[in-house]
Amino acid sequence: MIKKQSYGLFKAMLAMVILPMIVLSLVVSAFGVGRFRSVIYDEVQDGLRNVCEMTLGSYNIMYPGDFHLEGEEKKIFYKGDTPLNGDHALLNEIRKDTGTDITIFYYDTRILTTIKNEEDAEIVGTGSSAIVMRDVYQNGGDGFYPGVDIKGESFFAFYMPIRNSAGQIIGMIGAAKPEAAVLATLYRSVIPLLLLVVTLAAIAGYISFRFVRRMAHHITLMQSYMEITMGGDFTAVMPYEVTARKDDLGLLAKSMVRMQTSLQNLVERDALTGLFNRRFGNKCLADVKRSREIEGIDYCIAIGDIDFFKKVNDTYGHDAGDEVLRMVASHLKKHMLGCGYAARWGGEEFLLIYKKTMEESKELLETLLRELRLKTVEYGEDVIKVTMSFGLMKVHDSDTPDSMIRMADDRLYLAKNGGRNRIIAD
Repeated sequence: MIKKQSYGLFKAMLAMVILPMIVLSLVVSAFGVGRFRSVIYDEVQDGLRNVCEMTLGSYNIMYPGDFHLEGEEKKIFYKGDTPLNGDHALLNEIRKDTGTDITIFYYDTRILTTIKNEEDAEIVGTGSSAIVMRDVYQNGGDGFYPGVDIKGESFFAFYMPIRNSAGQIIGMIGAAKPEAAVLATLYRSVIPLLLLVVTLAAIAGYISFRFVRRMAHHITLMQSYMEITMGGDFTAVMPYEVTARKDDLGLLAKSMVRMQTSLQNLVERDALTGLFNRRFGNKCLADVKRSREIEGIDYCIAIGDIDFFKKVNDTYGHDAGDEVLRMVASHLKKHMLGCGYAARWGGEEFLLIYKKTMEESKELLETLLRELRLKTVEYGEDVIKVTMSFGLMKVHDSDTPDSMIRMADDRLYLAKNGGRNRIIAD
């Protein structure tokens, strides 16, 4: 379940990082392509306009005067006094230098051109489109048109009006360039940009992927840690790679570790004495049985009871009794260091689990009893002496946690009835 949830989190985090990056890359690419397209179209328009102006200027220099037609049956096209019908030499020379097809119209009729048909003859006598006529003749302005079909091929075309010496529009000059050549230039300009965007996006995506994957992995480890801890197992360890992070996730992991310690103390520690509580004691007894069965380790169990504790409470009050419990607990905690566990079993009873042989355990317990006989609790002006009685038993393979407690309790009962302040052992 954790892996499935974490995988979903990984996908969600990855989508949150990668999708905006993809969108940004597409936007940048689209903007870049559009911008390049606009710039190149402007350059094409300016280039075609220059060709038109250069062509018209060349004709004005070579043939002074206005363009006009003369003749009734056979129309002769003149520039000044020079007839130009069929003379495409100047246009062809300009086309050779610029790679641009050029056409001169008299009003709406194509008179001179570099555009040829399948028989390699110049296409003359044809008209212009209504759109061009409107823009150039009616509006008196220049016109730039992409996607103009010329002999089945798409061209960029530019038209500008031709005026006579009186300022009247009597024709127009057009320049056209194949779109394929222009688009090839566009692609040569755009492809490096696209490659750069794709490369940077790929690098950023890879870095983001590793970052998200690492973060999702750490979140998975934190989730697993909390699942184990919330299940009551406080042996779970937060991996160092998570707590070592220098960001909010690392701070959260450290907080989880502190929370685990707090929970453990809350669940397994006795609030008054600071010793382990009965819940933890039962867990230790179960561990004792497993260790005994699997590893054959020697264990001894002792149940201790503070002698005449009820009399302490009745005589000096419960606050004094609490002081006695804290003193005994403090001494038991020190006594059991390196020997095993001490837990408050309930009331004035304590559970001691020795990871020792019977002889070693009994010797340690006798030392404890002697030390306790010398202990006192000062409560106001009163001095309270403390002694304890213990029942000690050796753990056998067949013992269960319940039988261990029962046998230790039976021996404690004998110690109490035998005069207290003593140890009864196997």
